[in-house]
Amino acid sequence: MIKIIKKFLPQDLLTEILQYAEDNKNLHTWRTNLTSWNNTIVQKGHQVAILKLDDFSERLKSLYEEKGLIEKNLKIAPMFYVWSRGSYIPFHKDSHMKAASTIYLNDLWDLDDGGLFLWKDEENKLHVEEPEENKMIFNSNSIPHAVSMITSDSLSLRLSIQIFFTNS
Repeated sequence: MIKIIKKFLPQDLLTEILQYAEDNKNLHTWRTNLTSWNNTIVQKGHQVAILKLDDFSERLKSLYEEKGLIEKNLKIAPMFYVWSRGSYIPFHKDSHMKAASTIYLNDLWDLDDGGLFLWKDEENKLHVEEPEENKMIFNSNSIPHAVSMITSDSLSLRLSIQIFFTNS
């Protein structure tokens, strides 16, 4: 099941997370997809910088519980992603997770810059979701999905929060 909710995060939480990423941008607390993702997901993609958002776990988890998206017993792993030009994720399933979610952070995004969320439904029909600030996409049941490549001439880096849910 794919569920989409616009204006998902309260503005104060969104602002705090963006400020946290800004405050940590020059610290050695970041990792990348090139060293932490399986090669079947990285493929030929360029770097995605990743910052753990452990300080926001409880508040984020509460939001998903309040919306009836997750059960209380799930563990949550939230991360801030900075998608560089040339980065993408090929079609895959997050079968090892109970669910996954993306929250878009860019206030403006040009569709011609790529970075689109793609998924296939039960009938194998392709769907496309464009990044919009504070739009949340929730993926349960291991729906096949991908992120299209950020173009080489994109004026912006794509910013998102990725959250993975697992059993306790």
